[in-house]
Amino acid sequence: MIDIGKALSFPTRSSNWKSKIIIGTVLTLVPIINFSSLGYIYKIYKAVLNREKLELPEWGDWRHLFLVGLRLAIIAFIYFIIPFVITAMGAGIIVFSSVIDPAAGSIGISIFIAGCALALFGLFLWLAVSLALPMALAHYAKSEEKFRSIFKLGDIMASIAKARDYMLAFVIVLGVMIILFIIVVTFIALIQSVGLFFIFTAFLPIAGPLFIFTASLLFYMSLFSCALLGMACSDAYAAAPAPRSAEAKPKPKGPEEAPGRVTRGRKS
Repeated sequence: MIDIGKALSFPTRSSNWKSKIIIGTVLTLVPIINFSSLGYIYKIYKAVLNREKLELPEWGDWRHLFLVGLRLAIIAFIYFIIPFVITAMGAGIIVFSSVIDPAAGSIGISIFIAGCALALFGLFLWLAVSLALPMALAHYAKSEEKFRSIFKLGDIMASIAKARDYMLAFVIVLGVMIILFIIVVTFIALIQSVGLFFIFTAFLPIAGPLFIFTASLLFYMSLFSCALLGMACSDAYAAAPAPRSAEAKPKPKGPEEAPGRVTRGRKS
């Protein structure tokens, strides 16, 4: 069962939380090095999945965190490569339809509609893959991180069906990611419109803290998301009662153990 309040507040209830979040924020901003940040978030996700104490762990074992984050990036790449290709093809067809000679008539319109349909199908796949990925990572963690576990789509979908709060957690996290995306895009658009140099000179007292706040918020919400999804996925692995066929059957009693019967020795 998910606990939104706990998932949102646990970072600030951990020891030395400020320094841990600062380290995570800095690492998140550095390309390639940010794989370590991804490995750190996965470490929390795995702890929540196993119903361990929810807290920010200490930073350390950098090589292990980097390799774990790299493997997770590869998994995400495998999951999203097909939706990306299909969406890109649809967008390319739409662009191509815009440069067709208007004299071509309905051909250009047909190509445009085909491109829109393909792009929408790609977006649908993005959504479906995003839905499956958290549970796929749960299977990956529970299988002692065996790579083939992420391809067992039947088991993954069955686990999603068993996790009663999974859809709610997914919708919340999706909403958070959309808001963060809007914030980041707005910040990038601001830089492009007035210029990076201008922002960091004339508006440094405002732009500097705003940039740091945006990066910190991105890392903090990643911690919130991994905790919430970990709670939801853990429901799929809750201990279930053993089936009746697996229960130990009572040992049949022999004639000498039958109730109400006393076996007497023969007198010589």
